[in-house]
Amino acid sequence: DTTSHFINPKNGDLPRLDKYFFENTVFYNEQPYCELVSAQFFELDFSPCPTELNEPFGTLREKIVLDLTLKVLQVQQVQV
Repeated sequence: DTTSHFINPKNGDLPRLDKYFFENTVFYNEQPYCELVSAQFFELDFSPCPTELNEPFGTLREKIVLDLTLKVLQVQQVQV
């Protein structure tokens, strides 16, 4: 299993109370056939330490969210 941690209170990140993380896991008896319909990458690069405007900084934090749209099909037996 792979986990992602975007909010870390120890580093000064605070969760927004109007947002909630949902998780859904599905196990298939047979491997589904998938087609990739689209992929969107959302990237945020920022300095975790406050700096003055146009001043150099030494630390950069990067966060990426990948939004995939998949077409999932399962092989099914159909009576004809």
